[in-house]
Amino acid sequence: MELQSYWRRMRRWVSLGTGWVERMWLRDDRATGRHGSGEHRWTWVWLGRDATDVDIAELVRQLQEEIGRLPTPLGINDFMITLSAWGPRRDGVGEEVYLQARRAGDTAAIEKDLAMRGQPKVVPIGDAARGHVIDRRSWQSGGAREQMLQALRFYRPSHQWRIVDVSLFSVGEAYLKLVAEAVN
Repeated sequence: MELQSYWRRMRRWVSLGTGWVERMWLRDDRATGRHGSGEHRWTWVWLGRDATDVDIAELVRQLQEEIGRLPTPLGINDFMITLSAWGPRRDGVGEEVYLQARRAGDTAAIEKDLAMRGQPKVVPIGDAARGHVIDRRSWQSGGAREQMLQALRFYRPSHQWRIVDVSLFSVGEAYLKLVAEAVN
């Protein structure tokens, strides 16, 4: 399974003694109509070392590259970005339970672990007047990108924010999947 290959790469980083889990690149290609269609996601898990400004800049660079690769059917170049951050578990258990659930692909265990962390802080990026939908031109001009940087600096993986998830949702890619479903 694709998720297991990402876990192996993460485990290699942890085994090297960095104390830091590499950002996991997860691509969610579930069926159209279900949550996640057209979604790309990075997840950071804190394991004792806070994310630095260099780490944050690298994630924004990767995000920029992925935005550049998003399909634009019929000129639809809009996307949405959301940052979600969870704190420590209420029972004091560390992130090992979450990591084991990710490795096993156990969605129920992941959801149970996140529920033990309380409500996440969810930060939609972009102009609220547009429903937080961002087009490439406004991303390039820097407003939304700067907002993303500020959110990541505030909610960086740390002792306070143990799991930080950045979700990029491509409106154009979701449209392509809807069209493909309609044709079949």
